[in-house]
Amino acid sequence: MVNIFLIGDDCGGVGLKICRALSNYGGVIHITDKTFTFHSTGKLCFSVSHWKTLPKIFSPNCVVFLKSSEDAKKIDCTENSDIVIVSPDLPVGLNCITYGFSEKCSISLSSTETPCPCVSIQHPFICADGTTAEISEITVETSPDIWESSYELLEVCAVVAACGLCKGGIIQI
Repeated sequence: MVNIFLIGDDCGGVGLKICRALSNYGGVIHITDKTFTFHSTGKLCFSVSHWKTLPKIFSPNCVVFLKSSEDAKKIDCTENSDIVIVSPDLPVGLNCITYGFSEKCSISLSSTETPCPCVSIQHPFICADGTTAEISEITVETSPDIWESSYELLEVCAVVAACGLCKGGIIQI
């Protein structure tokens, strides 16, 4: 099971979209405050939970998603190389996947053409499953109603890629 921690105050809308995307790859439990929501059926593969600050993490197979650079300043994940961090623009740890529109980011949009936009992995990174995502173009199979902006689409794709689910050159959202 891959545990995904969404850090910060404003992850709700993106969190639901992340859960919907991950449900294409297996069962998802979504935890917000005291509410548990299950997405899809079958074997439970992902746990997605919201936190205002980073909790103590003991799982070696997890992804920490940061919505903003301000949230990145609140945490220190530099010592734990088992945690995959997904951060906007700035690397904040040993294994940090950055997303944004700069050539320095690990993941960026290369096309927003509908119905199949593309993201590019611009720099290799280690995924939560231990595999390496290599430099490549990835087609995103999605419907436009799932994402409100190009940046939001990129955030969801970054988490899916961090879980090691972009094999075969396609991400399903």
